[in-house]
Amino acid sequence: MEDKKPISRENWRHQPWELKQMQALSLDSKKRMSERRIDGWFEEFDDDVYLSYSGGKDSTVCLELVARYCASCGRNLHVAFCDTGLEYPEIREFAEHNTNRVAERYGIDISFDRLRPDMNLKNANRYF
Repeated sequence: MEDKKPISRENWRHQPWELKQMQALSLDSKKRMSERRIDGWFEEFDDDVYLSYSGGKDSTVCLELVARYCASCGRNLHVAFCDTGLEYPEIREFAEHNTNRVAERYGIDISFDRLRPDMNLKNANRYF
């Protein structure tokens, strides 16, 4: 069995040369690294882990990975969707619909929190 290096806040950030090396790894190796990182988050923060979800392809992959992890160890998941007011309506719908689909697929509870700033970006640019 692979020796697990504990995940701590000190080793969450990678140096550019490390990222270059990781890009060359196999998909299975990348999945294992991601699972270890997710495990570290839950070890450090218990159930106070939130996944920031935009509905884009990268965060959709993250949602699947974290949901699979949560299903394997009986955890619930918190998802935060930041609705800046500039997203296409289809993205807003997809983000919530896909979160529900993933919850059903993995049989876990996922809370979906739509975060909306008091002022949208367009108005903030005018104001400030």
